[in-house]
Amino acid sequence: MNHLDDNHLLLWRGTKQAQWAHFLANDIKIVLWNHEAIEDFRAVITGKRRENIPEKDLDLEQYNVEVKTWDDEHQLIEDLEPNAVNVVNVPGLEGDTEDTDYHMFFFRKKWVDIIDAVIQRSYGDFITLLMDEIGDIFPSQQQLRKPFYRIVRLLPPKLAQLRKNNAWFFGAAHSTHDTHYYFWKIKSNSIAYMAGANVKSQKSPGVNQDAVNKLDRGDIVMPGPDIEEIIPPNFMEELDWIPDDNARKLRLRWTSNASDLLNEGGEDGEEVNEQDVKTAVYRTVLSNLDEMREDDECEYDFSQKDMGRIIGKSQSSVSRLLRDAG
Repeated sequence: MNHLDDNHLLLWRGTKQAQWAHFLANDIKIVLWNHEAIEDFRAVITGKRRENIPEKDLDLEQYNVEVKTWDDEHQLIEDLEPNAVNVVNVPGLEGDTEDTDYHMFFFRKKWVDIIDAVIQRSYGDFITLLMDEIGDIFPSQQQLRKPFYRIVRLLPPKLAQLRKNNAWFFGAAHSTHDTHYYFWKIKSNSIAYMAGANVKSQKSPGVNQDAVNKLDRGDIVMPGPDIEEIIPPNFMEELDWIPDDNARKLRLRWTSNASDLLNEGGEDGEEVNEQDVKTAVYRTVLSNLDEMREDDECEYDFSQKDMGRIIGKSQSSVSRLLRDAG
């Protein structure tokens, strides 16, 4: 299915591997949208050490690639170009910069924000989101750790809203073990299996593991009777400006200057512990009541037992909170 021919806007998750070059081989325009936190951006053809061939810089705009910058995800979605593949680059993944939690938090949080912007966009045209290595954004439960869980747990309702807002979401991974079960098990409509993939029989009844193991390149199997072929007419290797040499590839280079959303607090920062908030509120209320009672400013004589009954705490808990607050 050619989604451009079907009047879908296309959003492609960008990586430094620049696999969108396959579209260029099929005369489809590429628009690169680089987040403003991307610095030192370059496109190169990798060198070859054995033959002393250095890395070569490219001017992408000579090859039907337009490069733009974005900083607001809502404006980004409003500005997506029709009749083009809109490749969105977000910094923060390991390899972009030093491996720190706040860079990765920025990367994952920005993609969640982009999904939100797709849901809230002002137009109703169909939009297709294509994301390779989806586990980079929504890792499996086994790989998940704080502070990233608070991002992934937002996934189910957002995926449901995408479907209701004319948005198709295709995520690719090497295995279901690479991505969160919220994505592949709970909210996905189906799984397309490529050669050698491990079939989830409960999710995909009727898909035969032996048939999947024998698939050729570009073939997929989904629940249903037929094998589908998704190979495009032309491959990246047919671009004459990319050498026909496995050692020399199109790659993007950049560094990340991502802001520290993790430690800014509030919605984008560290997760707030609900019990800590409740305890702080209890201490404040109880301290004020205790002071009012002592100063004869309150006409009611609250005992600690009365206070506990009002706020749903035992008398011993009230006593301990007041003692700690003092």
